[in-house]
Amino acid sequence: GIHSAFGYNKDSGYFEIATSVSSKDTAQAIKEIRKEIDGIKTEIRDDEIDFTKSNLIKRFPAMFETYSQIAHHLSTSLKFNLSENYFDTYINRIVECKKEDIQTVANNKIRNNELIYVVVGDSETVLPQLKELTDLEIVELGAEGHGI
Repeated sequence: GIHSAFGYNKDSGYFEIATSVSSKDTAQAIKEIRKEIDGIKTEIRDDEIDFTKSNLIKRFPAMFETYSQIAHHLSTSLKFNLSENYFDTYINRIVECKKEDIQTVANNKIRNNELIYVVVGDSETVLPQLKELTDLEIVELGAEGHGI
């Protein structure tokens, strides 16, 4: 499978995509990820937006089932200085979100020229593929995290 998420901190954040593929398919996976990122920036389908909105809305109540979850979301609202009614208006903001809003955020927050690909695999299989992607700067690390 594959998934993506934004990670937020008070002063910065990140966008992450993670997947697991066979070593022989590494370059093709990177090409497909790039294609999907470009697609979000230029043309995202209405059915994809509807599916995601439905998912976010349906899972919202489960975010507040335990004391720990409630405490986490309250501390998050303080950490990020969210409005007092942030969670009260959450679902409505999801419903009102437009395709143009999504594409604006994608274009402003996902910076293709700043993407870093972390690849773990058999170097004899993976490195030749990565070298074919000529726009990548390859830094090879050993098992202990040191340069080779």
